[in-house]
Amino acid sequence: MKNFPKIKIFIITTLITLFSTFAFAKACPLETIGLSKNNQTNKFNEVFALQMIVSQYPNIYPDALVTGYFGPKTEAAIKRIQSDNGLNDNGVITQDTLDLICSQYYQCPFQSMIGRGDELNPEQKLEAKMLQYLLKYLPKVNYRGSTNGIIGPLTEKSIIKFQNEYNLYPTQILDFDTKDELCEIFENINNQKLSAPVSQAKTTTTYSISPLKAICVAEPSDGQVNQTISFLSQVFGGNPPYKYYWSGYASGNNKTSSNIFTSKGQYKAILKVVDSSNKSVETECHALIGGQTYQAPSLIPNLLPSISTPKSTPSNTNVSVNITSDFSSINSTSDSINIFWTSENAETCYATSAPKHDSWYGPINSRGQKTISNININKGDAAIFTIVCNNQNKTEVKYVIIKRN
Repeated sequence: MKNFPKIKIFIITTLITLFSTFAFAKACPLETIGLSKNNQTNKFNEVFALQMIVSQYPNIYPDALVTGYFGPKTEAAIKRIQSDNGLNDNGVITQDTLDLICSQYYQCPFQSMIGRGDELNPEQKLEAKMLQYLLKYLPKVNYRGSTNGIIGPLTEKSIIKFQNEYNLYPTQILDFDTKDELCEIFENINNQKLSAPVSQAKTTTTYSISPLKAICVAEPSDGQVNQTISFLSQVFGGNPPYKYYWSGYASGNNKTSSNIFTSKGQYKAILKVVDSSNKSVETECHALIGGQTYQAPSLIPNLLPSISTPKSTPSNTNVSVNITSDFSSINSTSDSINIFWTSENAETCYATSAPKHDSWYGPINSRGQKTISNININKGDAAIFTIVCNNQNKTEVKYVIIKRN
């Protein structure tokens, strides 16, 4: 390889340095010489940006607090940067410190294409936390959830709100266009009117909530000896998070329990659920082992409406119901399933679901097919679609369970 003359190397190096300086000067939101703990008046946005920059380096700013206030922890982070790079570690943004941060430490905090449930490593969780901070202070969004680095339902709704407010397609994730818009806002953060949501003194815990309800089902409810029977739960209302207590022929403190029965018989599982406000509810479900059909009209007592029973049906006429679906699981709430059902000798059929779904609720024909979309369940949860058919002689309850992977 030929050696470049020293003068050419000097010129190339100088051009690269100048180009980098101009590039960072255009993008880096830091601009105040002398910014410090004692000099931050009217510099909320710049301190906010500074904290988001240094938060990306846990060894420098492990607390990763983005408050817009230049306090002792932010000062300590600046001192670490100065000390590590041979500068006077006085905690003040000098010209050298500003140039150093903008050239070696600055990058847009939003680099990954992530969405709900995608925060798989510490870097992505930190990125999600920075996203929550920015959405919290953007007046068009005013995210009101916690800054915990977990993209839950509230963060996901705020992402959608951000996308709608900035004329982006509401993909619910940080797609390329969304990341570009976030980085554009961050680079020009000094021109943004940042404001935190107005504190409402914990009003989020005092709003009107629906009563705590719980159901459990055995899957399958009609099993065989030595077959694993799963007891599944679904909780509605109350104040999450919930605590689960299984008893009877189920045990443990998880959302689900399972058991293997070595002899025929009917086995009852009891589920007690306690919410964060210490309210509790108890329900039960049964598994019939031995191949017989077990009818449980009280399977979901809190959700089934009263059904009128015509008296014209002969007393010896039984009801039979079959229900099935083309899929037993979904991968996202945007997936759809088809439910098929038939019934014989039924005077009235009623559909209900847990959680409630408008497409599967109320009186239905004795047989048919229906497409169900937008099933709003979290990963690891299950939705239960139930059909209740009856006549004067009998009530038949059947259901399908749709899990979310």
